[in-house]
Amino acid sequence: MSEKIITKQNTDHKLLDYYRNILTKVEPIYKVLGFDLDGTILDTKHNSYLTGMAAFRKLGLNECTEEEWHAAFDLENNFEKMHRTLGVPGKYYKGTNSIFSKYWAEEREKLEDETVPGIILGIEETLELIKSIKGIERMCVISVGNSKRPERLLSAHGLTRYFDDIFADSIDKTNSLKELNKNGSRAIYFSDVSFDGYACKKSGVQFGLVVDYEHGYEPKETIDRYIIEDKEVIPVDGFRNIPSALVDWVSMTC
Repeated sequence: MSEKIITKQNTDHKLLDYYRNILTKVEPIYKVLGFDLDGTILDTKHNSYLTGMAAFRKLGLNECTEEEWHAAFDLENNFEKMHRTLGVPGKYYKGTNSIFSKYWAEEREKLEDETVPGIILGIEETLELIKSIKGIERMCVISVGNSKRPERLLSAHGLTRYFDDIFADSIDKTNSLKELNKNGSRAIYFSDVSFDGYACKKSGVQFGLVVDYEHGYEPKETIDRYIIEDKEVIPVDGFRNIPSALVDWVSMTC
């Protein structure tokens, strides 16, 4: 299906008009849509580095470059390996409520209190289009951590009106993902992080990988490898192309 994806070479209006025209004629193949928050809707990639280094300073650790920080996500989604690569001793990151996670969350909250992170270009227009599609039953956000954070940040951009539910879950998001298909409707979850694909498999939810090398948290090598290895994933070229995943292109060409 990836060869059917329309790329960013199209202008925004042409692209959205193209999808609008198609989706008024066909039934969307997924009725329930879930969305990741950081790196998918919110532009928080740089903030993750800033908060990480603030946590490093609290722990008296040597800081790394931003390139090294983001490259550490290219470790087969192994969080223990990632922390070791960044020089974080095991005593700081092991356990459900690790010291490093606690400090990182505290520093992120401080930073976001000072400056609300922006949204990725084209988000609102795309959500508006998706919300208008006949047959879409439910739209949700599933994030990790503090339950109040997603709603607060989405409210700051006037985006809560697009979503029926906003969930905050543990790192693997499995519990919330199971909520997406509890009524038997076909569900899909869109995220910039390939790690979420494993949770989708456990939850019986289709995974849509938002390929955005600029804003996504994982490096290009990780994303490209995952797309090759997971034959079931639906890759979309940036948030604006999410509507492409709702169309059964095969039946349209038959």
